[in-house]
Amino acid sequence: MRRKPWLLTTLWLLAACGVPSPTEPTPSDDPFGGLPPLETPPIPQDVSPAISSMLGRVAAKIIFSYHENQELRARNPSRAAFYDQKLAMLATPGLIDEIFDDRRWVDGEATTVHGVTPIGAIFPLESMRGECADAVLVLEQSLPILVEFMGEPFPSTWLELWYGFKMGGTGGSGQINIVDRTMSEAYNSQSGFGSYEASLAHEAAHSYMSNEALTQFLELYVYNTRLGLGTDPLNWERTRGWSPTTPSPFGVNGVMDIYVVVGHDAMQRAYRAIAPLGPAYGRPLTDAVIAAFVAQVPEEHRAFVEERLRTIIA
Repeated sequence: MRRKPWLLTTLWLLAACGVPSPTEPTPSDDPFGGLPPLETPPIPQDVSPAISSMLGRVAAKIIFSYHENQELRARNPSRAAFYDQKLAMLATPGLIDEIFDDRRWVDGEATTVHGVTPIGAIFPLESMRGECADAVLVLEQSLPILVEFMGEPFPSTWLELWYGFKMGGTGGSGQINIVDRTMSEAYNSQSGFGSYEASLAHEAAHSYMSNEALTQFLELYVYNTRLGLGTDPLNWERTRGWSPTTPSPFGVNGVMDIYVVVGHDAMQRAYRAIAPLGPAYGRPLTDAVIAAFVAQVPEEHRAFVEERLRTIIA
């Protein structure tokens, strides 16, 4: 089974950017006086393998999310109130017991051309139950499109959704960590980031592709195809600001320029060719990745495609 690095991408930026793993906070960094002691309750015997595995790691998830939210809070002082709400939630005494006692989890499964991929989701607050179930449904609908485009089974035994433990979103290695929709919409009402469903597609796609711009294309493809808008980008509802009349080297724009020129089938072949090479996050594409991509497109477009690929820096 191929594993990708765990990637960090913020949901509210037009072009999402990486965030380093949080360092251990000092007492002065902690407005809530530290986390209470956490002890994992007995794991129920009647849960799916995905949920059972996740329940065994809830304590670690709470601790990591607490420290990560502290780090993100320091980077976003103007939005500190949002992070304070997450920190206060994670520091609530008895939170882990409530998660177990109230069975705060959702199971799902995505039926793809390569078989069924189970989906397990855990959320920290009862008020998030309906939203979390909706997010699982979006992933059930999105994964078949993603898997078919990439041409191989989802690269993990199941997909884990950690819903509402943190601000922002991360994805990779069969795991999604994402802010709850209510908090996301409140936060992004000030920035106009866009669709929550697209964010779910984006983080799921990071299990196939580390490079951010290449993943942004998968996000747009999956999101718009799921809405029944077809594969022609000129008909898409969401394009992350791309326009065929205003080329730009930033984010997904160069990838979209390529897609318009080469079409669906060549783009699909190219993605399938470069996925095993692991295009890295936060770095320019290597010559090997560019050569593998270019080899899959019609010869008359190769110079144009290579030029666009060399503009991708994330």
